[in-house]
Amino acid sequence: MSAASISEFERLKPRETYKAIKDMIKKYEKISEVTPDMDEVDCAIQRTATMVVEDLKEVFTVFKSGD
Repeated sequence: MSAASISEFERLKPRETYKAIKDMIKKYEKISEVTPDMDEVDCAIQRTATMVVEDLKEVFTVFKSGD
């Protein structure tokens, strides 16, 4: 790979990754919303989605810090 190719890759990669993480957070936040008509299975999915959101937010914080 030439230096130009690497620079182009590095220039685009963070933006795409940033958007992908933000989109996943939104997706799982929507799933993690509690509604009055939830059954046991729905509650289990909601709890799992809540944990996924927490994990994604941690990853996003690390991503923004550049570590």
